[in-house]
Amino acid sequence: MIKIEKDLTTIPTSLKPPTADYFIPPNRPARQSRTTHQRRQELIDKGAYINEGTYNSRYKYDDIKEALDRLYHKKCAFCEQRSEKPHVEHFRPKVVYHWLAYSWDNLLLACASCNSSKGQRFHIAGPRYKFVFDVNNTYKTIHASCAGLDVIERPLLVNPEIEDLTTELIFDQNGGIRSDCMSSN
Repeated sequence: MIKIEKDLTTIPTSLKPPTADYFIPPNRPARQSRTTHQRRQELIDKGAYINEGTYNSRYKYDDIKEALDRLYHKKCAFCEQRSEKPHVEHFRPKVVYHWLAYSWDNLLLACASCNSSKGQRFHIAGPRYKFVFDVNNTYKTIHASCAGLDVIERPLLVNPEIEDLTTELIFDQNGGIRSDCMSSN
C-alpha cells in the first residue's frame, strides 16, 4: 500500500459547500455543489445516513471519480490492484459517519473485493467520536476533519492517505507480504 498525498485544498466542485470559503462572489456555486450541500445538511439534520439513490449518487459524480482516478491511478487504495470500474469508497463508513459522506478526505477508490470485504466495519482503539454540528466551523473543516478524528479514535484500518507503510512491509519472492512489526505483537 503506497501512501497517497491528497490535496485537501483542491476539492472537486460537486463536493464544495456553497459558501464564500469555496466560491468567492461573484462566482456562483455549481448546481451540483448546492444540491450536495443540501443533501449533506439533510443528513446532519437527520443525524443518520439516508441510504437512497438521491444520497448515494452525490459522492459518485464524474469530477470526484476523475480526481480519485488521477490520485490513485485507477488502483484500489487497499490492495493496489488496477480496476476498470473502481468504487468510490468511504474510509469511515457513511452509515456511522453520516456527516462525512461527502467529505473529500473520507473518499478513496477501492476494488469490488476490498470494498465488499471492508463493508461497514470500522474498528477503532479509542472512543467513538460524537459529532456535534457547529454552524461556524463544520463546513469550513468538513473536507479535512478525518485526521483529527484519527487522533481521538485511533482507527485499526490503515488509511493510505495518512499512513506510509513502505518501511513496514516486506515483499517475498512469491508475492507474499508480511510485516515484522505485526508479527511481534
